[in-house]
Amino acid sequence: GGTGVNNFSGQSYTTDRTAPTVRWLNRSSPNPSGAESVTYTLSFIEPVTGVDVTDFTLTVSGVTGASVASVSGSGANYTVTVNTGTGVGTLRLDLADDNSIVDAFSNTLGGGGVQNFTGQIYSMTAR
Repeated sequence: GGTGVNNFSGQSYTTDRTAPTVRWLNRSSPNPSGAESVTYTLSFIEPVTGVDVTDFTLTVSGVTGASVASVSGSGANYTVTVNTGTGVGTLRLDLADDNSIVDAFSNTLGGGGVQNFTGQIYSMTAR
């Protein structure tokens, strides 16, 4: 008030409009494998939340009964465990974007569009 110059600085805000993306989805168990389960390491370019078993699909050939068993981890790094089922062939874990994965600013994976990501293939051998 009064005479002179009154300066006022408001609050500053950080904004992030960059959508999170997958850095990699790689095998982390020995390959080829005859194990009952195998794991994949999933890494994003930034911390995210909302990663669960419903975010993944399996592509198999010659293998039956395979399923995504669990997801563990937090931030930018996760481990996905896959039950391998039975049979000799191949198994691949893919991330199927359903917009449930978000960063701290609620930006969805792939920016609201679909960003499916193909993982590496395991060669499954007989147990």
